[in-house]
Amino acid sequence: MQQDDPVFYDPESNAITSPLAYAQLEFAGKEQASSVTLRFLSPTRMLYNGKMARRPAFHVVPRLLLRRIELLTFFPDTPVEIDYTGLIEQAESVNTTVCSLATFQWRRYSSRQDQAVEMEV
Repeated sequence: MQQDDPVFYDPESNAITSPLAYAQLEFAGKEQASSVTLRFLSPTRMLYNGKMARRPAFHVVPRLLLRRIELLTFFPDTPVEIDYTGLIEQAESVNTTVCSLATFQWRRYSSRQDQAVEMEV
């Protein structure tokens, strides 16, 4: 993470550190970006329509991020108002030119199933 990158969530305090304004979630303002680079800092398991998204279309990533934001903001006193439909429509207009994701297998223990479960990330 860069020093100037905004931080929205602090895992130590389990709190959102800055208000999530709609403007911060827009994909494009008045000026259109010619390219966007997404860099994942940790292993990320992307499921879309119940399946692993190995080479996801761009709109899949914002969908997953919006779902995560919705989960993180479910209980706060001030709900976040987000135009999900509008953001997804904007994201669907973005073309992916390069996707260099790698997958790896790992195991975790499921106490519910009382056994090791194979996972793919």
